Amino acid sequence: MTEAIRKLAQRIGAENSDVKETVLFGSLAQRRGVPGSDADLLIVLWKDGRPFPDRIGPWLAKVNLDFPVVRPNSDTLRRAAPSTRVPQLS
Repeated sequence: MTEAIRKLAQRIGAENSDVKETVLFGSLAQRRGVPGSDADLLIVLWKDGRPFPDRIGPWLAKVNLDFPVVRPNSDTLRRAAPSTRVPQLS
């Protein structure tokens, strides 16, 4: 499952120029996932002056997944394991 999510993260970056990087974190990134585990995927966008709700709207229209949307704080970003970062081509 982790490889499928990695490919999804790469595709998200390739199809969207506003993506700076994607980060898989949580139990799957730490290889503690079990059947039924959710995938925690952080999508980092380049700086944008628009408010968060205005920026997330187009993303929600593109994806067909049942997931909560949260705006992470700096602690969440620091806890994300560096080895799970999927760099995007600029």
